[in-house]
Amino acid sequence: LVNGCLPGLMESIASNGYYYAEPLLVVPAQDGYVVVEGNRRLAALRLLHKPELASLREKTIAEIADKARHRNILDIPVICCRNRWELPGYMGYRHTSCIKPWAPREKEEYLRQLYLAHREEGESGEDALALVSGTIGTRPIYVRRLLDTLTVVEWAEANAFWGNEAVAQNIDSGFSVIHTALA
Repeated sequence: LVNGCLPGLMESIASNGYYYAEPLLVVPAQDGYVVVEGNRRLAALRLLHKPELASLREKTIAEIADKARHRNILDIPVICCRNRWELPGYMGYRHTSCIKPWAPREKEEYLRQLYLAHREEGESGEDALALVSGTIGTRPIYVRRLLDTLTVVEWAEANAFWGNEAVAQNIDSGFSVIHTALA
C-alpha cells in the first residue's frame, strides 16, 4: 500500500487539502464499488485519517499524519459509472497521452480492452480503431501499431521466443523497439 510516491502525495494533501478537480472514478462491484482511477489518492487519504493502517514505512506515515493541516478529509468528489467502459475518455487520455502515462504494456492492454468493447458492440475494426483513437486523442494508425505490438509481445511470451528469463521480465523497455520495428 505504501509505495515510493504515496508519502509525497500524502504530504501534498496534508499541506494543501484535496484537489477537487481530481474525482475518484468508480464502478459498482458485488459488495460496493471499485476505484478504477484514484487508488493512490484514496490510499493517501485513508492513511492521513488512520496512519495505523500502514504496513510499511509506518514511522514516515505517522509523522506526515501528525503534522498534517488537512487530515480528516471525508468529503471527496466521485464519479460513478455503470461499468468500466462508461468511464470518461479522460481516463484513457490521462494514462496514454497526458498526465500520468501507464507503462507501455498497461497502455496497450487498456487500448485492447477498449477496442474489443467497441467490436462487441458491433463496430467494424476500422470504426473501433477510430473510436479508440478519438478517446485518447491520437490517430487510428498509432492505436493499430500499439495493438500489433502487444500481439507480437504476447506471441513471443507464449512461445518462449525471448530465450532468456531476464529479457522476458524486462520486456517493457523493449516495447518501443518492437513498436518502431512494426512501423
